[in-house]
Amino acid sequence: MSQNQNNGQEVMAVTSRIENSTTDMTVYDDSEQVASTDIIPYSALDMLVAPLRDGTNLPLHEQILMHNYDNASREMLADAYYGREPKNIKAFAGRTVKVYGMMLFEQPGGWKGKDQLWHQEGYFQVRMLIEDSDTKGEPIVCVKSSGAGLARHVYHILNNRGWFLFDQPITYRVEIGENNAHRILNVDLDLKKQLKERVK
Repeated sequence: MSQNQNNGQEVMAVTSRIENSTTDMTVYDDSEQVASTDIIPYSALDMLVAPLRDGTNLPLHEQILMHNYDNASREMLADAYYGREPKNIKAFAGRTVKVYGMMLFEQPGGWKGKDQLWHQEGYFQVRMLIEDSDTKGEPIVCVKSSGAGLARHVYHILNNRGWFLFDQPITYRVEIGENNAHRILNVDLDLKKQLKERVK
């Protein structure tokens, strides 16, 4: 028997075993299961953030984390942003809070939602590190938002102040509009004064 014939028989035997087996072909996804109301569709931000990408297949926030922080800082920030279930920004509506950092979290396409459906399009979320002054010890907690308008605002904040961790905490007023729009206002920024100076 020739080598080619022998290889052919082995391939047929393996194929037969696969066809007759009950192999578990389930795809296991360990990403956070979210509702469609908790995400920002890819199409809302992808063009805006495209210039920030480095050409790898890593999610955008991981690309920036890898390029801008050493190992110790990456571990600390990963713990802060990934270590606990993020709270919804609505829990801070109407409050003035100290924000220690922000990022745009990207979940690439191919994820299972709370609706138990498989979604091909990826999504974004705003993630912020907020000091929770209403909780004993005033812990810094991770907060998430699905506001596309807020995400575009945060994109410009990140370009100015950097991703993940600010040099100093910034005080923001958190607002949720009647149409469920999420907004933050830098209360230390004297916008009126700055506008007046620019039109002189």
